[in-house]
Amino acid sequence: MIEIANCPTDGMTTHWGKHIPPNLVRAWDVHPLERFRLLPGAGNSTSDWFRYDRPGLREDVFEKTAREVLPFLEKAEEWWKGEE
Repeated sequence: MIEIANCPTDGMTTHWGKHIPPNLVRAWDVHPLERFRLLPGAGNSTSDWFRYDRPGLREDVFEKTAREVLPFLEKAEEWWKGEE
């Protein structure tokens, strides 16, 4: 799973009042209804996520995972543009 989100250029303030500067905001800081998940599988379990930590994977696992993500980047672009 890859989570994406937007935040204002001056950062964001959480619902409990903590201000997070823009260079430290992470997708999980943003309210769940204001972020988007890219998933290669149909469900939300960890077996449906992009994985690079399975035992026995070869050294090229990061490149393989990055190639698996590429087809989903168009969905991310659509979400950022408000088309999703």
